[in-house]
Amino acid sequence: MPAAVVASSDDFELNYGDISLASTESGVARPTSLTDSASIKRWIFTLSDIDSKPELAFDFPTVFATAKFDQLRDVRTELGWSILDIDRYLYAGAGKPKFTVMQGGVSSTSLDAALGASVSGVWQIGAADGANDIHHRSAARPVGESLRFGLRSGLFAVARSTPPIASFLSGSSPSMADDPGLAAVAKALDTAHVYSAVLTTTRHLTRPPSLTQTAAQLTAAGLLLQPFDTIAIGVGLDAQGTTATIVYHNADATTAAANAKILANILATGQVATFKVAYSAIFQPATITTDGTVVIATLRMRPGNSPRRAEDLLYESELVAVHS
Repeated sequence: MPAAVVASSDDFELNYGDISLASTESGVARPTSLTDSASIKRWIFTLSDIDSKPELAFDFPTVFATAKFDQLRDVRTELGWSILDIDRYLYAGAGKPKFTVMQGGVSSTSLDAALGASVSGVWQIGAADGANDIHHRSAARPVGESLRFGLRSGLFAVARSTPPIASFLSGSSPSMADDPGLAAVAKALDTAHVYSAVLTTTRHLTRPPSLTQTAAQLTAAGLLLQPFDTIAIGVGLDAQGTTATIVYHNADATTAAANAKILANILATGQVATFKVAYSAIFQPATITTDGTVVIATLRMRPGNSPRRAEDLLYESELVAVHS
């Protein structure tokens, strides 16, 4: 993912999902037919935590058109691909992604058939970059949004405008993988075999915990982490249930060691303010390790807790996700 898709002066969020792994671990096979709407609905509802068993929790990019599960044939006809062709994805920008890069079975042949020949490697649908044309809405483009696509080295990219795709195709500009913090937490998440994760930088922004205690009170109680520059929270699934992995990248090994001890105290004695319950009511006792500048907490969620609760800790600025 090109570093240019986010502003380097701001903190930003990346969302990752491994559809193939989640389908395997959940035992709900990915449908193979675009016309089997019943199977597609069951599959998407399982992945999206809409069914009665809260085991999985994907927040799909809007371009996947998952809300149109009964119209995926139309989506593929218009765009040359659908969610059934995607194995895993990473997108930047919450809500409406600025840029999404994926792996899967999308081909230049299918894109040519749907969109016509690419221009300098970029396939286009819609008029001006970033524009919405409400007079040409469709299942694939609910507000008639312009989309741009590119293929490189087995990766498929989607954006609302041409420059990010051109940057992706060049392969010469800095990428997110060049960021030491993001690379470190991503490596730990891969080792943990998570199917979904949120990665966030915290260089320029510290958010107050959603609790009534002051920072000084929290620090005195050993409940406020020292500054870290990157955090990721991922969830996985195995035969015993849902796992959660929280990873931090710190400035040095000394800070990492200190934060490992503080994190252990938070998870053992702290409270999740949003849910008004102790961390120990959501998670079983954690295994916390350090690897140089990285802190890794491996947890198993107690039965009955949706995996969304793990990633929500970051969104709600809970104690495990903020620092002094």
